[in-house]
Amino acid sequence: MLTTILTLVGLVWTLSTLSGAVKLVRLYLLTPSKLHRYVYHSSTSNSSVRDEKEQQKEPWAVVTGASDGIGRVLAQELATAGLNVVLHGRNTTKLEKVQAELKKAHPARSFRLLVADASLVRGATSLSTGAGSGGDHDKGQLLGLDVEAMTKKELDGLHITVLVNNVGGGVKNPLMGDFLEYSPRQNAEAVSKESLFAMHLTHALLPQLRKNRPGGALIISVGSMADVGMPLTAMYSACKAFNKALFETLALEDRLARIDDRKGNGDERSNVEIMYVRLGDVTDVSWRRGAGTLTMPDSRTAARAILARVGCGKSVVTAYWTHELIRVSTGALPDWLLERLLLSIMSGWRASVERNGGDASASIVGNGFFQ
Repeated sequence: MLTTILTLVGLVWTLSTLSGAVKLVRLYLLTPSKLHRYVYHSSTSNSSVRDEKEQQKEPWAVVTGASDGIGRVLAQELATAGLNVVLHGRNTTKLEKVQAELKKAHPARSFRLLVADASLVRGATSLSTGAGSGGDHDKGQLLGLDVEAMTKKELDGLHITVLVNNVGGGVKNPLMGDFLEYSPRQNAEAVSKESLFAMHLTHALLPQLRKNRPGGALIISVGSMADVGMPLTAMYSACKAFNKALFETLALEDRLARIDDRKGNGDERSNVEIMYVRLGDVTDVSWRRGAGTLTMPDSRTAARAILARVGCGKSVVTAYWTHELIRVSTGALPDWLLERLLLSIMSGWRASVERNGGDASASIVGNGFFQ
């Protein structure tokens, strides 16, 4: 009897492993990117005309955090695919440099700058001095970045088919640390940069994206495997978990709208592909330079992996194949063992920081999770 049970358990485990391997091969080797779906002119455009008015009818991508790292490469790859690109960042000088490089490499494409500090998004209670409360709330002047107003002013009229929410990076100084090492302002700015900016920008653009015909639109949220909850990255992990839940839910809402459309109860708004795309360790980014490895790809490899997953049919997906292997392997561990593993990894990182004289950026260990 025991032998039979063990045989059945072994058979189930073998079949499960084989099934997982087949899915990995299909996703990362056999499923081509469908990014080309979103490279199309609006129905009223004339692609032979190159004046400013007609350029507004050409397809545009918006890439946040485009001045460096993965965002910069994503902008390059989208331009190569045939899209004009809006480059977002907070440093005008850096953005202008990227813009110049892109214009030289892609003279047939157009590029615009969107300069805004994503860490200063207006909050619900960010009222100037003298504002009242309750019924007097509207008498105060809201402080901070109004993403909706910015979007209307800077992007109105563009035929946007791709939105990439990439800006982020967690709390800096130190890059990783205990929650109480950071000030309330640092934590609030991290939430603004990692989550609120993407939430408001998506909210502002989604009505337009839902109306895109005939090719629809694409929204990508660049996520992290740290969304499982990594010690010493409390705000970063929490924000990525929020983003995962938000964009996964938006994808479900889009599917629900498709069901309503088929039943005749919809309003023809279900034409947007929405993805939360995870990454693990990446190099050649603002806080870590160096050549890529098998488990730690460089920013170009990571960016290409993100776009390669477009059209794969998953609303939550890991971009790079070795990161997925790490995720699946650690996900199979018992909770108590995974917890010990995470604690061991971050304990090693903290010791590495001390050995490097407190330089966190020079002490990042390849843990597979953090991006």
